[in-house]
Amino acid sequence: MRHETVRTGSKYPHSASGRDDREGSYPAFVDAHVHFHDCFTDEGFFTAARNNFRVAATQAGVARATGVLILTESNGVEHFARFRERAGILDSYVAHTGEAESVLVPGEEVLLLIIAGRQVATHEGLEVLALATCRQFEDGLSVLETLKQVRASGGLAVVPWGFGKWWGRRGTLLTDVLESGELDALGDNGGRPRILSEPRQFSMARSKGLPILPGSDPLPFPGQERRVGSFGFVLEGMLSARTPARDLRRLLSARTRSVWRFGSLQRIGPFLSAQLRMQLRNRLSIG
Repeated sequence: MRHETVRTGSKYPHSASGRDDREGSYPAFVDAHVHFHDCFTDEGFFTAARNNFRVAATQAGVARATGVLILTESNGVEHFARFRERAGILDSYVAHTGEAESVLVPGEEVLLLIIAGRQVATHEGLEVLALATCRQFEDGLSVLETLKQVRASGGLAVVPWGFGKWWGRRGTLLTDVLESGELDALGDNGGRPRILSEPRQFSMARSKGLPILPGSDPLPFPGQERRVGSFGFVLEGMLSARTPARDLRRLLSARTRSVWRFGSLQRIGPFLSAQLRMQLRNRLSIG
C-alpha cells in the first residue's frame, strides 16, 4: 500500500470527475483520530471540520468532498451515541445512514460522516484505537489481547503514535506487535512535531503492507476543536453515504489501496506548549 502526501495545488489521483457513479459519493478525506471534548460545542466542532476538509479538498484539486471523522472515544465518553439519538429528530442537523456505526451531517460543499470508534488504554501503557465499531472494550488488558478483541468485533485495530510511547520497552513491544499479525494499521497524528524524524515503526509497517492512518487528535482545551479535520488521509476508493464504516473496513482491510496524507505536522512551539498544558492538567487531576 502506497503512502504519499497530497501537496498544495496537486490533483488527487482518483478520477477525472472526482466522484464515482454512486449517488452522494465523493472522494473521502478522513480524520482517523478524533475526540469530542466537553469544552467543545457541536457548532464549533462541525464548522471547523468542514472548513478544514474544504481546504484539504481545494489543495487536492477536488471540487466536492466527503469529510469523515472517526471518533476515538475513551470509556465513559458517549458523544457518538448522543449524535445517533439526535439523528432523525425534526430539525436535527444529524441524519441516519444505513448502518449503526455511522451518522451523517449534510452540507452543500462538504458532507460530513461521523464513524464510531474507541480509544483503549492497555496494560503496557500503549493505546489501541478501535475504528468503525460500536463495541466498547475494557481498559487494562494486554495490547495483544486488546487488538484481538477489536478485530473480533469487526473493527480496525490501530496503535496510534504518542510522544514517548514508542521508545524503549514499549517501542520493543510495538515491534513484536507488528510481527504478530494482529494489527490493521499504525496511527499518526497532527500533534507529532515535524522536527522529529519519522518513527522507525512506520517504515516497518509499510514493509508489511500496513497503512499509516493520520488523524488530528485534538486535546481537551478550548480552541483545539479548530484542529478537527486538519490532518488525515484520502483513501483511494469511495465511501458511500449509506455504509461508510463498512466501506472503510473493506477498503483498508484489502491493503490494495493508496493512502494519501493531507495536512501538516506541528511546529515545535505549539507542540511544547501543548505538552506543558497536558502535564499540568494531568497533575491537577491527580491532585
